[in-house]
Amino acid sequence: MKSNSFVKVLFFLLLFLVILTMFLIVFIIPEMKEYKTKQAILKKYEKIYDKNRARLNILKIKRDLTYKKYKNDILKYNNKFDFDTFKKVVNQNFVDANVKQMDNNKSISINATLNSMKDFYKFVNILENYSNIVKINFPLVYKVNNNIVKINFDVTICKNKLNNK
Repeated sequence: MKSNSFVKVLFFLLLFLVILTMFLIVFIIPEMKEYKTKQAILKKYEKIYDKNRARLNILKIKRDLTYKKYKNDILKYNNKFDFDTFKKVVNQNFVDANVKQMDNNKSISINATLNSMKDFYKFVNILENYSNIVKINFPLVYKVNNNIVKINFDVTICKNKLNNK
């Protein structure tokens, strides 16, 4: 009887192993293959992500450096332009100034009298630190008579259309 029970135990053990092997073959192995395939795809996308993240970080650094470099110009561009304040600056630097704003509200015509061209160059230096971006349009028309300079030129105000209606 002992050998009979041993055979039964051995039979059930073999049956268990066969069922376990079938379970592994049918369910676990295909899942492992699918898992490995998905892991390989994931690693490929992680490499692409890391590469693009590095490029994005470089672009952010470049953007920040560019912003720092042009910060004053960006702020000047976004400042609201005040014609009366600009007119005061012109009148402070020129002896007899006639300042007219053109129809497009972007250009300003300046007719002025100067004691010397040094006054004009001083005005140009003041415009570099002005609260808006002011571009002097060429040609400059000037005439010299008895150490008095009569000058006529236009300037363009560069401004953000959204902030300066």
